[in-house]
Amino acid sequence: MIEAVVNQSTIAVEIKDGEVLVNGQLSPLDITQIQAGKFLHLLYKHQSYYFEIVSYDAEQKQFSIAYQGQVYTIGIKEIRPIAQAFGIRPSQ
Repeated sequence: MIEAVVNQSTIAVEIKDGEVLVNGQLSPLDITQIQAGKFLHLLYKHQSYYFEIVSYDAEQKQFSIAYQGQVYTIGIKEIRPIAQAFGIRPSQ
């Protein structure tokens, strides 16, 4: 299970048997890498979202991502496995 903090709210994400559960509820969520370590595409409830990974701070355990010109910071407790899976390296 992955615990992420977004806007002071904790979200639990679990991938189990090819399905994604968000806060224990089955979620129609699909995430695809567009460019390793840089861009992600998320499909959720038939809507497409493109994100740019702006930075990754392993020490602070957080990502900064941009969506439609707005930058969001996401804290993740166990961040290294996620970063490795998406080919993301710490920001310099």
